[in-house]
Amino acid sequence: MAHPAVPARVLATVEAALTMLREIAAQAQSARTALDGRLGGGGRYEADVLINRADDIAWCNDRLSHFRAFAPRNGVDPEAVLAALGGVPDLTPTSAAADWLRDSTRRQRQGQSEYSPR
Repeated sequence: MAHPAVPARVLATVEAALTMLREIAAQAQSARTALDGRLGGGGRYEADVLINRADDIAWCNDRLSHFRAFAPRNGVDPEAVLAALGGVPDLTPTSAAADWLRDSTRRQRQGQSEYSPR
């Protein structure tokens, strides 16, 4: 969707970030239902997606934060543009995946393997 006050290259970057976040959200949903749901992973596979794509998520969030900071300076409502582009997907982990993420961070600090027994 074109927005007259947003330069094409800025809009392309925002769209790329949103597309990548949607792909990650779809991967997390698939892991949640297909793997955690069927295999009883208890959030492990969803957490794996979020861990493995953490750099991509950070890049996307950085681009969107930059857009949100600069758009108003140019008379653009960033939230309206993001909504018109389909919105920002919610990557909030389920409580089970959040437990895995918390445990993973703790294990990393202690120098243990990602899949050491809990």
